[in-house]
Amino acid sequence: MFSVPYNYQQQTENLMKLYEQKGKDLFVASYTLNQREMGGYESYAVWSKTVPTLLPKTDLIAFFDPTKPESQRPLGLAKWDDVMRIAGDLFLDTQMFPARFYVSKFPSGEQLAAVIQKQRI
Repeated sequence: MFSVPYNYQQQTENLMKLYEQKGKDLFVASYTLNQREMGGYESYAVWSKTVPTLLPKTDLIAFFDPTKPESQRPLGLAKWDDVMRIAGDLFLDTQMFPARFYVSKFPSGEQLAAVIQKQRI
């Protein structure tokens, strides 16, 4: 049986090739595992402000704004469940396996303030 990160890695590569061939400007976010300081792992994906994105289902979402000065581009992290509670209307379930969600609009400043944690990746 394949692990979730492997399935997402294969899916990411395949989708990137497909959208490149079709000339679609769509960011296929990677499923990334990060080791916690206290042990264990958590997953995250990056949601970029300026391009429609296919997000994998992860523990955390890292928000990124490439229009800001370089040091201010990483906006922070939020728990997946918190983001779905506050901004779930921005997500379209693609019905892919493993799960991916299409997002074309970025959360508002108020939505980000409600979910972003103080930690950084």
